Amino acid sequence: MIRLSAITLIVCCLMAAPPIWGQIVLRQAQELPGRYIVEFEVVNEAAFRLKQDRVAGINQLKHHQAARIARLREAMTGTDLQVLRDLWLRQSVAVSVSDTYLSRLRQLSFVAEVRAERRFRVETQGVTTLPESGETVQDNLARIDIDSIWAEGYRGQGIVIAILDSGMDPLHADLVDRWRGGDNSWFDAYGQHDQPKDLTGHGTAVGSIVLGGNASGSFIGVAPNALWIAGRIFDDSGNSIESAISETLQWVVDPDGNPATDDFPDIVHNSWGLDASEGSCINPFTAELAAINALGIDIVFSVGNSGISGPGPGGFSSYLTPAFDPNAISVGAIRADDNLLFNSSRGPDICGSAVIPSVVAPGEFIKTAQLTFEGFDPDNTALNSGTSFSAPHVSGALALLRSKYQADDFILYRNALFDTSTDLGDQNDYGRGVIQTAAAMDQLQTQSVPLRSNEVGFASTDYRFDETSSNARISVVRSGDITTAASIDIQSEDLSATVGDDYQAVAGTINFSPGESIKFIDIDLIDDTLGEAEESFDLILSQNVNVNLGTRNRVAVRILDDETAVVEEELGGSTIGLVELSVLLSAWAGRRLRS
Repeated sequence: MIRLSAITLIVCCLMAAPPIWGQIVLRQAQELPGRYIVEFEVVNEAAFRLKQDRVAGINQLKHHQAARIARLREAMTGTDLQVLRDLWLRQSVAVSVSDTYLSRLRQLSFVAEVRAERRFRVETQGVTTLPESGETVQDNLARIDIDSIWAEGYRGQGIVIAILDSGMDPLHADLVDRWRGGDNSWFDAYGQHDQPKDLTGHGTAVGSIVLGGNASGSFIGVAPNALWIAGRIFDDSGNSIESAISETLQWVVDPDGNPATDDFPDIVHNSWGLDASEGSCINPFTAELAAINALGIDIVFSVGNSGISGPGPGGFSSYLTPAFDPNAISVGAIRADDNLLFNSSRGPDICGSAVIPSVVAPGEFIKTAQLTFEGFDPDNTALNSGTSFSAPHVSGALALLRSKYQADDFILYRNALFDTSTDLGDQNDYGRGVIQTAAAMDQLQTQSVPLRSNEVGFASTDYRFDETSSNARISVVRSGDITTAASIDIQSEDLSATVGDDYQAVAGTINFSPGESIKFIDIDLIDDTLGEAEESFDLILSQNVNVNLGTRNRVAVRILDDETAVVEEELGGSTIGLVELSVLLSAWAGRRLRS
């Protein structure tokens, strides 16, 4: 049995409503007792290895890391040391060990550094309700000039954006059909939720600006045909630890744990930063960001909400870590009148020669998705302000550029945005100016960058569902020029799972209308009472018409038996740490917005 559903995207006006402001601060009061990050004595070559050969590079890094962990355990035999996180990308580990054996650990010849693990606590400060604005139209999307791109049919199709934040609300109508799905599209470093979840709403709000739909009556996302995956860097108690952030960044380069599959995202979005790091030159995540960039992935960071409070003359250089990282695009915020938002962090770069912020985008009274309260209010929206909500415009703009052009060098995308931005004044305030997406698209055309192929394939490389699920939803996506109708046949093929016993057969034709980029296949699963090992079947695409067959034309669907499922114990716990950190999570709790 095959059931198809699709999303249809239409451009329309954006409405406004009473806004709420505020700031989220991540504060660390003490270091985690008995918890440490161990850096091995090794020159980190992750970026170099991945750029040369991703598959071989990841395999080599994991192999060398396994040998180092084995050596560490052997050297610490007879102690209470436990490896909590394997940070193979940066060749380090997070461990627990008592003070009795700490000196022994530090004296190991192959250990370069042992430093305390830090936990960060999220809290909200200064939330204020603003008066009615009286505005009826919100023009943040128009300000970055996307109309002609949408009209041409390019709205982010075929592009995947990783949102690293508080999580995502998968029940929001503007986001539910844009999750890539599968086993490789959600990562919770704390092991608290095995499916997408957001307890605060910040990640949901941020992600919706990148690619949200129009469930509330108006589009809220820059690239509404793109797909999201998400990594959760805050736990249920509102805390975060350094190694969890590092592990989440590591997940980006190999989401399914199989280097042979090409399932990493095109863009990584971050609306967070470290507090008390204004103008800092120390970035604990340098190795991870360099490795991500080496795969041709764009990295976007909010520049910060510190205003004029930095160490530079007159309070400048207030940008936060890691926004200054040379591998990242840092984004400031402007108001509707093109003046800088008062709390947008400034340059100059006191560590190097980068332009900080790189660019600016609208960041005042931006319409965003809000938490649905477990689906009770599926199209809940509100207005938010800050660089957390300006930066997603840039990630969305990059998705638009990538949906039309497939550059051999990803730097061409960011340079196109940089070169065509409209100058608004002092570079330390506005960077190169406000992005102009259509002009950036024109520059790529002038540079004869190849067009992205019109092709179709499965969104993910691997799917796994519990046997008790009523159905398994699989997404098939179309990329490139989608202005014409196209079709593709799909069928299932038994592996260890059997049609009629474990699932209902899939056979039919998927028809894409002009402008459609996503189709969903709902497969009926059969819950039996037998105790069985994990079973699987394949889905196969073939007989393509008016569209090329992509490389992801065959995918495994795994069924986890509920009678023999084993629940693994995950790392948990909560304490509070020592350096103040601030996540540029500006005000998302607010009144609902109705258009």
